[in-house]
Amino acid sequence: MASYSVPTRLRLWPGFLIVALQWLVTFGSGVIAPATQIQISGMMGGPAVGLLLLFGWWVFASRAPGWDKLLGIVLPIAFLVLAFVGAHPSAPMAIFVYGVPLMCTAFVLWAWLSQGRSAAQRRGALALTMALLCVLGISIRVEGLDGDMAANFAWRWQMTAEERLVAMEASQPLPSTAAPAVVNPLAVDAETDTGTDTATGTDTETNAETGDGTDDGEAGSLEVAAATATTATAMTATATTATDMTASETSAPKEAAQAPGEVRDPASFDTAASPEPVPAPAHPEATWPGFRGPQRDGVVRGVDLAVDWQTTPPLELWRRPIGPSWSSFAIWQGRLYTQEQRGDDELVSAYDAATGQPLWQHRDAVRFWESMAGAGPRATPTVHQGRVYALGATGLLNVLDAVDGSLQWSRNVADDTSAVTPEWGFSSSPLLIDDVVVIYTGGPEGRGVVAYDTVDGEPRWFAEAGSLSYSSVHRSRLAGVEQLLILTDAGVRSYDPADGNVLWHHEWLASGGGRIVQPVLTPDDGILVGTGFGQGLRRLRISHPGSQWQIDTAWTSTALKPYFNDLVLHGEHIFGFDGRILACISLASGERLWKGGRYGNGQLLLLEDQDLLLVLSDRGEVAVVEAKASGFQELAKVAAIEGKTWNHPVIADGVLYVRNAEEMAAFRLPRTSEVAQARR
Repeated sequence: MASYSVPTRLRLWPGFLIVALQWLVTFGSGVIAPATQIQISGMMGGPAVGLLLLFGWWVFASRAPGWDKLLGIVLPIAFLVLAFVGAHPSAPMAIFVYGVPLMCTAFVLWAWLSQGRSAAQRRGALALTMALLCVLGISIRVEGLDGDMAANFAWRWQMTAEERLVAMEASQPLPSTAAPAVVNPLAVDAETDTGTDTATGTDTETNAETGDGTDDGEAGSLEVAAATATTATAMTATATTATDMTASETSAPKEAAQAPGEVRDPASFDTAASPEPVPAPAHPEATWPGFRGPQRDGVVRGVDLAVDWQTTPPLELWRRPIGPSWSSFAIWQGRLYTQEQRGDDELVSAYDAATGQPLWQHRDAVRFWESMAGAGPRATPTVHQGRVYALGATGLLNVLDAVDGSLQWSRNVADDTSAVTPEWGFSSSPLLIDDVVVIYTGGPEGRGVVAYDTVDGEPRWFAEAGSLSYSSVHRSRLAGVEQLLILTDAGVRSYDPADGNVLWHHEWLASGGGRIVQPVLTPDDGILVGTGFGQGLRRLRISHPGSQWQIDTAWTSTALKPYFNDLVLHGEHIFGFDGRILACISLASGERLWKGGRYGNGQLLLLEDQDLLLVLSDRGEVAVVEAKASGFQELAKVAAIEGKTWNHPVIADGVLYVRNAEEMAAFRLPRTSEVAQARR
């Protein structure tokens, strides 16, 4: 016979059933049990088990001809291997999770549609189908995962936002005269209705030298573009204050301002000249020193927020591109401090809080990247006594002058503690207490936590800790004793700040790896310990009878399961994210009171004086929600920035600062006193 014809029709229903179950297990597990081990097991097991079952059906139960059976195994495996070999570095896992089910589906469809065709046609069609899927796999890039663990795809040849920013930086290098001087908001004339800002001065560009604590020359170069006025009369500035701004000015910013939520190409941002500043009212003492505020609790006091955003929405002050990082902001004396990645350099950056213009950058020639969250540092800088303390994702701890960015000293915490860089990078935001800066590293043999002398950077003490955590050291006072807390995969440990001696520990193993959120202090000398991957929240009571510490578990609840989204305590109620949905539970019992509002894996702040939550969704939307136990009630919402947004928002002096891995923006929040005055 010239060609082989199929004597009987293929038995196809097992193949279709296997493919359907494969898709259900792989992606349905995330719907049923999001951000849990069940979802991870489904995403890993679904493609692998489904592929094996499909091959078993094809060989033993499909009724396919012998050569078709052989080629039906060899060709998919060969092209799958080629796809893995030629894949973009970000894509192998996505090819496995998405590509294998897609390949299995295409295989079953090929078997169905090729029935009755000649052997050459069948086998050629199979080879073509597998080749096209291989080309598709090689052509994609993955720009990280969202909170649902769904991949964000892009074509391999498309420039990333970071690459566009680096290209713009190369074509339009920041000259030393480009950045404006930091305007002291207290010196602004508040009696005029319009403002101008002119400055002349001498600019400097400083190259930082490696200090005594620097390891192997790892401290990078410093770019300083801070303009300083030569005389007091060289700068004149007039601007409206918050109380002089009318309601119409608040709701309708000048035509040149960008609408909230509109995202522009980085090249469209004006980085060569300072825009007319709209200074935010500020006080030297009203700063935001670092991660989640002065107490690391996400609580903002003294805010007078008007929530009728239909008539008086937040006013956009400025917007500019920024390199990728999940760092938030620290604020001091009119300056914003954050971290970012730009190509092969990791940056600690300072910006003018009033205009968003760059002031200085410290660069280290290191790059961190991982496939889920992408490139860039994770930790937030801390400002303390005129210095910026910043921990990079690879373990470089830089201490910089807050005014000009000059390097004071630098350490490599990974080298100092023999720690291995975690899968998602070092994420511990530095904690300053007395004359030491404390960092969690997860190092072995009693070096999981390290404290450095703030003067010279020499290690003062080391302490034992769990091996994995993305949380930060937390200052507390429990049972009348000052202590430091760290949440890790092993549970909770408490340390004496003076010498690092362990005061007490509570074991609660985290099933999904290291803990990420901060502990929350309760009024009864207790703490709340949050754990993702379905484990939930635990309330501990700490006491110190006699010479012993006593730790009692009040309750453990799965009504609130924080992953990497921090929670807040307001009165007798706890507010946070149960997976991707906002929820409220009782402090007394751990029982859920309500659940509502799909903000993804967002972050939130508590506006304590007004019983309000300000929520930043993982899509860059800003919402105001009542912080009450009576039920979920959203009062206002506006689009602020676009793209995956996991960074913590900041409110300082009536201005909201937000950022993600692509852009940052500042919005002046409307005040009830201004709205009431405008209506009279």
